[in-house]
Amino acid sequence: MSNKKAANLPAYPPQLLQDNFGRLVAPVPGMTLREAVALAVLPTLIHLGMDLIEDEINQAFLYGDKFCARIDQDAEKNSAQDLQIVE
Repeated sequence: MSNKKAANLPAYPPQLLQDNFGRLVAPVPGMTLREAVALAVLPTLIHLGMDLIEDEINQAFLYGDKFCARIDQDAEKNSAQDLQIVE
């Protein structure tokens, strides 16, 4: 995962598209992975009915942070296993 952290990666990586004139276009990705996870978790937290909506939003972003930290941890573990030294 190079030197980017998962939280800053685009949630929906851009796909190259071809417009009406045959030109290749790459749409700009909008949300980060952290924001997408928080948005996915937020409706459940709201349904559970915490005290303030701010608490629910903060909790949703904490879930997003934990999710991205796990992805970073797994990526580091996999990159250490993939390292091969050629003599």
